[in-house]
Amino acid sequence: MNNQETNQAVTEATGGIRLIINGGSDIVESATVPIQWFFSPEVIRKNPTKLLIIEQSEMLGEYKPSSYNDSDEGARYLVKVTDLVTFIQFFAPGKHCIAVLALDETECDTDRMRRRGERRYHADISVSRIRDAIKSGDFRDVDPDVVGATIKEIDVPQELFAHRTQSKFGTMVWKWTNLWHEIAPRDQCQYRRRLIFAFTLQPFIWMIGMILRFFIQVFGSIVYPLIRLIVFFFGFKPNFIFKHLGEIWKWDHDPRNDFDDLFLSEEVSGYRVWSVNNGKTRYMPITGIELACLLFVAWSIKTIIANLTISLFLALGIAIVVTSIVFMIVMRLKPREDDELLAARRRESYETWLRNLAIDQAPTKISLNALPAPYHGGLVQKLRVGYWYAKIKVCKPYSLR
Repeated sequence: MNNQETNQAVTEATGGIRLIINGGSDIVESATVPIQWFFSPEVIRKNPTKLLIIEQSEMLGEYKPSSYNDSDEGARYLVKVTDLVTFIQFFAPGKHCIAVLALDETECDTDRMRRRGERRYHADISVSRIRDAIKSGDFRDVDPDVVGATIKEIDVPQELFAHRTQSKFGTMVWKWTNLWHEIAPRDQCQYRRRLIFAFTLQPFIWMIGMILRFFIQVFGSIVYPLIRLIVFFFGFKPNFIFKHLGEIWKWDHDPRNDFDDLFLSEEVSGYRVWSVNNGKTRYMPITGIELACLLFVAWSIKTIIANLTISLFLALGIAIVVTSIVFMIVMRLKPREDDELLAARRRESYETWLRNLAIDQAPTKISLNALPAPYHGGLVQKLRVGYWYAKIKVCKPYSLR
């Protein structure tokens, strides 16, 4: 593969954000790449706190470089600006598009912050809409909290991905390793973790599961008739007490389907309905729940009359306790001047720190030892970045195509 095929695409649209991708090199050397971000003075003044990163693959049908109307599919990542650097794994070769939105969430309502991590909330955010917003400089149609954006295209060579073994034995090992997983492993590290589990604990857990299944079957054989008696107590005609018990012991039995027809009668349905013959409906004279309610009402009337004074004092005590709790909650929620002053100082401190991420300070290459000054947690941040750098060397992602 020549350099022209492995170079990053020159196509880039910027709206106040500069990305340093793949260590600053023009050649993609790994299917897991680091990404670093820097902002223009205009974006810094708007106080970005989060980044929404959208990654789309041409081969997976998520992105079409030749078409302006690209899809809104692709992976979404929500990261903090204070992370300084993040890592993205690609799962298909070919052209990829990376779009980044800078968000100011200091005034964002909690519900919108929670939903921002959900896929459905971003279902209508496509790269074409972001590109329109970059050209116009107005991001309100994309998201009310967007203060800046950028778009990049890069190429990922096929040889950067891990490959499954095609031998019969290797296929058997792969199936056993992923037996309890609906989704294939995303990279070699995840597969190795599953492999270790599959040949250490998985056989024992499987045996324990079979033993538990036996006890559940015994339990069901006892409980099902009991539930049918409870159904009868509540005024519904149940199935025959011991009907369908043989189904519990079948290998392919799914207990989740038991509530469809195992408890209620298959002939009639409805409260107090016992049978329907020639259009004539026979009802139960009284149900167990009705009898129990009558007895409870009679007992309650007797108790209230006998303990009226105690009941009044109890109601007064409950009212006092509830009023006290509501008062304490209201006082806790009420903002104090000290809290407002502290929040203002934190915002000022954060805005000062953001200047470390100005575009004119952007390096040509990402270096673990030359990251901008962290906002907090410098040691934890270095350990996180060091972990990802080590993972790049030993864990290739698997291609979905």
